[in-house]
Amino acid sequence: MTPPEYSPIEVADPASSSHDDANQTSEDLNGNSRLYAKPIVDQFADIGSICAVLRPNVEEDFIDRIVSASRASDILVLDWRIGDSVGSKTLEVVHQVLDGDEPIGRLRLIAIYTVDPDLEGIAARINQTVDGEITADNVLVIKKESARIIVLGKNGPATNTRPEFDDHIVAETDLAARLVREFSLMTTGLLRNVALAGITAIREHAHNVLAKFEPSLDPAYLGHRLLQPD
Repeated sequence: MTPPEYSPIEVADPASSSHDDANQTSEDLNGNSRLYAKPIVDQFADIGSICAVLRPNVEEDFIDRIVSASRASDILVLDWRIGDSVGSKTLEVVHQVLDGDEPIGRLRLIAIYTVDPDLEGIAARINQTVDGEITADNVLVIKKESARIIVLGKNGPATNTRPEFDDHIVAETDLAARLVREFSLMTTGLLRNVALAGITAIREHAHNVLAKFEPSLDPAYLGHRLLQPD
């Protein structure tokens, strides 16, 4: 149940777009195509992480903006319905983000958070687009190189999924914890966790290290370099 004090972010009216599921009308979906962003942002803040929410206008070219913002994030959450698009713009964003991640082998979690009931169909379309691999134990999870893509449903009466997908229906108040849990599945293993601990320590002390190298040290450094043999 959505707390009344949260202000919803409205998704563009799906009535202007076609929907792949003939048994679910756009009007049925419209009442649940809202995102209550405040509890999600607050939950991430409570664990020391920053969550940014972008709401594109229908008429703007927002894909480049989303792809650019994703470079600074480990987790990317997309709605299946963006503007008047049902899936196509989301797939384009996913494709571009993964293309940018591939050369550096970046760990990336992408979550599709949607009110559309056909979660398995959405996963199949994503897998076809990215040429990934649907995991053997979960048809709603796709692996592509070092990326993991999961399809989650918004909690609401319009999300009538099969009982075996009940674990993939997540309320806004539980989304942050679920995303952190899904990301942790990508970092299992002793050596990987040791490496992550080292990276975390460097990040936490980066400003302290930089503060030690004041401009007054430049002449000494340059003099030392000049004295070095070729």
